[in-house]
Amino acid sequence: MEVSNLRVIIHAVIAAVGTIWFLLSYLKTRLPYQLLFVIWFPVTLLVYLSSNIVYITVLGIIQLLLFIGVIYFLFRRQKTTMQEMQEQLEELGGEPTETPEEAPDHDNEIEL
Repeated sequence: MEVSNLRVIIHAVIAAVGTIWFLLSYLKTRLPYQLLFVIWFPVTLLVYLSSNIVYITVLGIIQLLLFIGVIYFLFRRQKTTMQEMQEQLEELGGEPTETPEEAPDHDNEIEL
């Protein structure tokens, strides 16, 4: 078996596992970035269909757009989660804890 054939097989196996993993995760939680990964993994395999420079460039641009989409939805999700946690804390009448910058430094204190 040639090295290039082995590379294609390993790439296909990793892409299949990743696609299945993120498809199951998407069906469970319905997060948009997971759906983008479900599309992105098989798209990476299209590089083996042609060596035309225009084709490879267009494929690279598509993958870059998918990457930007994943990053956008990941950070959007974290921001939403932080806002939801803050709202829940306010509903319960709690106050936010101090941030690490505001917390006193107890490392230099010596207990006797």
